[in-house]
Amino acid sequence: MLLNDGYDVWIGHQRATYWSHGHVHLNSTDREYYETGFQNGMFNYSTEFSETGPYSAQGLSNTAIALISGPNCCLGSAPIRFVNGWDGTTSYKNLLQWQQGIRTNNFAYYDYGSSARNMQAYGRPTPPVYNVGRIPRRMPILIIAGGRDWYSPSQGIRLLLSQLQQQAILINLTNYAHYDLEFSVRRETDMYVPILRYLGGPRFH
Repeated sequence: MLLNDGYDVWIGHQRATYWSHGHVHLNSTDREYYETGFQNGMFNYSTEFSETGPYSAQGLSNTAIALISGPNCCLGSAPIRFVNGWDGTTSYKNLLQWQQGIRTNNFAYYDYGSSARNMQAYGRPTPPVYNVGRIPRRMPILIIAGGRDWYSPSQGIRLLLSQLQQQAILINLTNYAHYDLEFSVRRETDMYVPILRYLGGPRFH
Protein backbone atom coordinates (compact mmCIF):
# COMPACT_ATOMS: atom_id res chain seq x y z
CA MET A 1 0.00 0.00 0.00
CA LEU A 2 2.83 2.43 0.81
CA LEU A 3 4.56 1.65 -2.47
CA ASN A 4 1.35 2.07 -4.44
CA ASP A 5 0.86 5.47 -2.80
CA GLY A 6 4.24 6.65 -4.10
CA TYR A 7 6.42 6.23 -1.01
CA ASP A 8 9.98 4.91 -1.04
CA VAL A 9 9.93 1.67 0.97
CA TRP A 10 13.05 0.26 2.61
CA ILE A 11 12.65 -3.30 3.86
CA GLY A 12 14.85 -4.08 6.83
CA HIS A 13 16.53 -7.35 5.96
CA GLN A 14 20.08 -8.04 7.07
CA ARG A 15 22.66 -9.79 4.94
CA ALA A 16 22.22 -13.58 4.70
CA THR A 17 18.46 -13.43 5.18
CA TYR A 18 16.21 -15.07 2.60
CA TRP A 19 15.86 -11.86 0.59
CA SER A 20 19.41 -10.55 1.06
CA HIS A 21 21.92 -13.11 -0.18
CA GLY A 22 23.72 -10.86 -2.63
CA HIS A 23 26.76 -8.67 -2.04
CA VAL A 24 28.84 -6.32 -4.19
CA HIS A 25 32.15 -8.14 -3.74
CA LEU A 26 31.76 -10.87 -1.08
CA ASN A 27 30.54 -14.44 -1.54
CA SER A 28 28.50 -16.45 0.95
CA THR A 29 31.58 -18.65 1.48
CA ASP A 30 33.62 -15.67 2.75
CA ARG A 31 33.90 -15.20 6.51
CA GLU A 32 33.55 -11.43 6.10
CA TYR A 33 30.17 -11.97 4.48
CA TYR A 34 28.71 -12.89 7.86
CA GLU A 35 30.44 -10.10 9.79
CA THR A 36 27.33 -8.01 9.91
CA GLY A 37 24.76 -6.87 12.43
CA PHE A 38 21.68 -4.76 11.94
CA GLN A 39 23.52 -1.45 12.33
CA ASN A 40 25.73 -1.90 9.26
CA GLY A 41 23.28 -0.75 6.65
CA MET A 42 19.79 -0.66 8.06
CA PHE A 43 19.72 3.13 8.37
CA ASN A 44 23.03 4.53 7.09
CA TYR A 45 22.65 3.12 3.59
CA SER A 46 19.03 4.14 3.17
CA THR A 47 19.61 7.72 4.36
CA GLU A 48 22.70 8.13 2.19
CA PHE A 49 21.00 6.61 -0.87
CA SER A 50 17.71 8.46 -0.64
CA GLU A 51 17.61 11.97 -2.07
CA THR A 52 14.47 13.00 -0.24
CA GLY A 53 13.45 13.47 3.34
CA PRO A 54 12.18 13.15 5.89
CA TYR A 55 11.84 9.39 5.76
CA SER A 56 9.79 6.88 7.66
CA ALA A 57 11.47 3.87 9.28
CA GLN A 58 8.88 1.12 9.68
CA GLY A 59 10.23 -0.92 12.53
CA LEU A 60 13.43 -2.87 13.07
CA SER A 61 11.85 -6.28 12.77
CA ASN A 62 12.61 -8.77 10.03
CA THR A 63 8.85 -8.85 9.46
CA ALA A 64 8.79 -5.23 8.26
CA ILE A 65 7.83 -6.44 4.79
CA ALA A 66 4.33 -6.88 6.20
CA LEU A 67 3.80 -3.14 6.05
CA ILE A 68 3.61 -3.24 2.25
CA SER A 69 2.34 -6.77 1.68
CA GLY A 70 -1.35 -5.82 1.63
CA PRO A 71 -4.24 -8.22 2.19
CA ASN A 72 -3.48 -11.90 1.68
CA CYS A 73 -6.46 -13.72 0.20
CA CYS A 74 -5.11 -17.17 1.00
CA LEU A 75 -3.99 -16.71 4.60
CA GLY A 76 -7.29 -17.67 6.21
CA SER A 77 -7.90 -20.65 3.95
CA ALA A 78 -4.50 -22.31 4.28
CA PRO A 79 -2.65 -21.15 7.42
CA ILE A 80 -0.83 -24.47 7.94
CA ARG A 81 0.56 -24.49 4.42
CA PHE A 82 1.44 -20.79 4.74
CA VAL A 83 3.47 -21.29 7.92
CA ASN A 84 5.11 -24.39 6.42
CA GLY A 85 6.69 -22.17 3.76
CA TRP A 86 7.65 -19.41 6.18
CA ASP A 87 11.39 -19.92 6.38
CA GLY A 88 14.30 -17.55 6.73
CA THR A 89 17.98 -17.24 7.50
CA THR A 90 20.33 -14.71 8.99
CA SER A 91 23.92 -14.48 10.16
CA TYR A 92 24.95 -15.93 13.50
CA LYS A 93 26.40 -12.54 14.44
CA ASN A 94 23.04 -10.93 13.88
CA LEU A 95 21.33 -13.47 16.14
CA LEU A 96 23.98 -12.88 18.79
CA GLN A 97 23.39 -9.14 18.70
CA TRP A 98 19.66 -9.63 19.25
CA GLN A 99 20.40 -12.07 22.08
CA GLN A 100 22.83 -9.62 23.68
CA GLY A 101 20.16 -6.93 23.67
CA ILE A 102 17.67 -9.22 25.38
CA ARG A 103 20.20 -10.43 27.96
CA THR A 104 21.56 -6.98 28.87
CA ASN A 105 18.32 -5.05 28.33
CA ASN A 106 20.31 -2.58 26.21
CA PHE A 107 19.87 -1.42 22.64
CA ALA A 108 23.58 -1.49 21.86
CA TYR A 109 26.16 -2.24 19.19
CA TYR A 110 27.49 -5.76 18.82
CA ASP A 111 29.60 -6.93 21.77
CA TYR A 112 32.70 -8.76 20.54
CA GLY A 113 33.12 -10.46 23.91
CA SER A 114 36.45 -8.93 24.92
CA SER A 115 37.62 -5.47 25.89
CA ALA A 116 40.43 -5.61 23.34
CA ARG A 117 38.17 -6.35 20.38
CA ASN A 118 35.60 -3.78 21.50
CA MET A 119 38.40 -1.21 21.83
CA GLN A 120 39.51 -2.02 18.30
CA ALA A 121 36.00 -1.65 16.93
CA TYR A 122 34.62 1.20 19.04
CA GLY A 123 37.54 2.79 20.88
CA ARG A 124 36.06 1.72 24.23
CA PRO A 125 35.97 -1.55 26.22
CA THR A 126 32.20 -1.95 25.99
CA PRO A 127 29.94 -1.46 22.97
CA PRO A 128 28.18 1.90 22.80
CA VAL A 129 24.43 2.11 23.26
CA TYR A 130 22.33 3.39 20.38
CA ASN A 131 21.43 6.91 21.45
CA VAL A 132 17.86 7.32 20.23
CA GLY A 133 17.87 10.72 21.92
CA ARG A 134 20.00 11.94 19.02
CA ILE A 135 17.16 11.42 16.56
CA PRO A 136 16.40 14.99 15.43
CA ARG A 137 13.45 16.63 17.11
CA ARG A 138 12.09 17.63 13.70
CA MET A 139 11.75 13.98 12.62
CA PRO A 140 8.16 12.79 13.09
CA ILE A 141 7.76 9.33 14.59
CA LEU A 142 4.76 7.00 14.59
CA ILE A 143 5.00 3.83 16.68
CA ILE A 144 2.52 0.97 16.31
CA ALA A 145 2.77 -1.56 19.13
CA GLY A 146 0.95 -4.74 20.07
CA GLY A 147 -0.34 -4.94 23.61
CA ARG A 148 0.40 -8.68 23.73
CA ASP A 149 3.77 -8.52 21.97
CA TRP A 150 6.29 -10.10 24.34
CA TYR A 151 9.12 -9.37 21.87
CA SER A 152 8.46 -5.65 22.35
CA PRO A 153 6.76 -5.36 25.75
CA SER A 154 5.04 -2.21 26.92
CA GLN A 155 7.88 -1.29 29.30
CA GLY A 156 10.29 -1.26 26.37
CA ILE A 157 7.97 1.00 24.39
CA ARG A 158 7.69 3.36 27.37
CA LEU A 159 11.48 3.44 27.73
CA LEU A 160 11.88 4.29 24.05
CA LEU A 161 9.30 7.07 24.26
CA SER A 162 11.02 8.55 27.32
CA GLN A 163 14.35 8.76 25.49
CA LEU A 164 13.10 10.47 22.34
CA GLN A 165 13.39 14.24 21.98
CA GLN A 166 10.10 14.59 20.17
CA GLN A 167 6.57 13.64 21.09
CA ALA A 168 6.06 10.42 19.14
CA ILE A 169 2.57 9.26 18.27
CA LEU A 170 1.77 5.80 19.66
CA ILE A 171 -0.94 3.50 18.35
CA ASN A 172 -1.36 0.67 20.83
CA LEU A 173 -3.20 -2.33 19.37
CA THR A 174 -4.07 -3.94 22.68
CA ASN A 175 -5.07 -7.36 21.31
CA TYR A 176 -2.12 -7.74 18.92
CA ALA A 177 0.78 -10.10 19.57
CA HIS A 178 4.07 -9.83 17.63
CA TYR A 179 3.08 -11.71 14.49
CA ASP A 180 -0.42 -10.25 14.42
CA LEU A 181 1.28 -7.12 13.11
CA GLU A 182 2.04 -9.15 9.99
CA PHE A 183 -0.71 -11.75 9.73
CA SER A 184 -3.85 -10.17 11.19
CA VAL A 185 -6.76 -10.03 8.76
CA ARG A 186 -7.47 -6.57 10.22
CA ARG A 187 -4.00 -5.15 9.60
CA GLU A 188 -5.16 -2.94 6.73
CA THR A 189 -7.72 -1.18 8.92
CA ASP A 190 -5.65 -1.23 12.11
CA MET A 191 -2.24 -0.32 10.65
CA TYR A 192 -2.04 0.59 6.98
CA VAL A 193 -4.80 3.19 7.00
CA PRO A 194 -3.41 5.03 10.08
CA ILE A 195 0.11 4.91 8.60
CA LEU A 196 -1.02 6.43 5.30
CA ARG A 197 -3.07 9.05 7.15
CA TYR A 198 -0.02 9.94 9.26
CA LEU A 199 2.35 10.11 6.29
CA GLY A 200 -0.15 12.30 4.47
CA GLY A 201 -0.30 14.75 7.37
CA PRO A 202 1.17 18.27 7.54
CA ARG A 203 4.50 17.24 9.09
CA PHE A 204 5.45 15.44 5.88
CA HIS A 205 4.52 18.29 3.52
